[in-house]
Amino acid sequence: MVPTIIYPKELRLNKANASNTSAVFLDLYLSNDNGAISSKTYDKLDDFDLSDVHLPFLDGDVPRPPSYGIYISQLIRFSNVCSSVRDFNTRNLILTEKLFKQGYRFHKLRKNILQIL
Repeated sequence: MVPTIIYPKELRLNKANASNTSAVFLDLYLSNDNGAISSKTYDKLDDFDLSDVHLPFLDGDVPRPPSYGIYISQLIRFSNVCSSVRDFNTRNLILTEKLFKQGYRFHKLRKNILQIL
């Protein structure tokens, strides 16, 4: 006899996405626009007015060079995930503004980018 249900009645499955053409999966926002699939990064913290605790502060115990490396690693992640340049630029601006508010310096961020080019 094959079971007719996969999940027990105690485990309720709720539809999490608001649309049938887009969904969030882990840190991705996926959408289908007339058959064209696009992706961009999704950060749940953007939905709330919370401070960023996942980015290192320069006045903490973390050494500065690895802290600046966070910027490069996030840019690489954005470039791998975002299917449009506009989405990449938007995420880059959001990240850069957050880092500036935490005391990061423009010339050091730029220097890190130039080292990998």
